[in-house]
Amino acid sequence: KGEKSFARCLFETLLEIDNLHVPSTVTKGYRNKITYSIPLPQPLSPLAHDYVNNVCQVVASFPSASELFREVMVKATRQGHVCVRITVQMTKVEWKNDFVTYMCKNCPQLECLCYNETNTKARPTKDHPIHVLYGKPFVLETTLNNLEYQISPDTFCEVNHEVERLQYNQAKEWIVQYHDASRECTHITNMTLLVSGRDVSSFGLGFGSLVDKNGIRIFDCVLAVQHCPLVHKDAVATFLVMLIYSMQVSITSQSKKWFKSLSIMPMVQTLL
Repeated sequence: KGEKSFARCLFETLLEIDNLHVPSTVTKGYRNKITYSIPLPQPLSPLAHDYVNNVCQVVASFPSASELFREVMVKATRQGHVCVRITVQMTKVEWKNDFVTYMCKNCPQLECLCYNETNTKARPTKDHPIHVLYGKPFVLETTLNNLEYQISPDTFCEVNHEVERLQYNQAKEWIVQYHDASRECTHITNMTLLVSGRDVSSFGLGFGSLVDKNGIRIFDCVLAVQHCPLVHKDAVATFLVMLIYSMQVSITSQSKKWFKSLSIMPMVQTLL
């Protein structure tokens, strides 16, 4: 409870600082991820990028889509690669092979095609299994300094690439300024990076790998606080790659128990 109260007070304080708010320069057509029911609503959301909406329309145009599919989710990466997850009404009708062929033909940038099933009107929870039809069970996104990290179909992630870029550039400027200033303080021997929210992989990996002008890594440790179990799962898989940078990584995920230590590898520790 003490750690939870401290974190809440910290973030409430930060939210009151106007200089920490980075406004978006794009207010329409910015969403790189969207979810629609099928049949698709008309008109489609003006907040979603045209490319994302077009992929949704491709899915909805599949023969018998209105009878088979309940929902479609599309995520587009910064490179234009696509992840598609559909929710299927349980049926004995064979549709998978035809659908994979159809999507590969009409969506050449497809990297992940998967589905979950339901036999009710309710949306499946994130605990429902995801079945891969084509590609990998995730799509690879990149940080602003071109490091890859994985995003699973239903993982909570940044939906505005432009805001992510603005935030990254501003935070990087502050990090460099503080790091240069701290070099003059002999009592500061190491720095820890705390990241939270939907961007724990993007910012944790992007900022955590920063080096100074002497090629020395700026942060000795990255601590990521996350409540979503899917983001946590993706972060663990992604941050294992950071072992090649000899970085000590800790990932924190809020669940029923605030802290429960789970040792993954010698240099990687997750706190569930």
